[in-house]
Amino acid sequence: MSTGARPPLRVGVLGTGRIGSMHAELLAQRVDGVALTAVYDADTDAANRVAERLGVSAAASPEEI
Repeated sequence: MSTGARPPLRVGVLGTGRIGSMHAELLAQRVDGVALTAVYDADTDAANRVAERLGVSAAASPEEI
């Protein structure tokens, strides 16, 4: 039986439009046990804005996530 805490589940979000950015924000700030690590969007400017706001990486491709 392990007595240590589990590391957070690392997740990425594909799509940083209105709904995707809302999901990313919730995952980054309000879901216990989850660590948002990256976001991706075909619109790199949108991905960069969301990534910067949330303090995560903007992935260059979906495969990178």
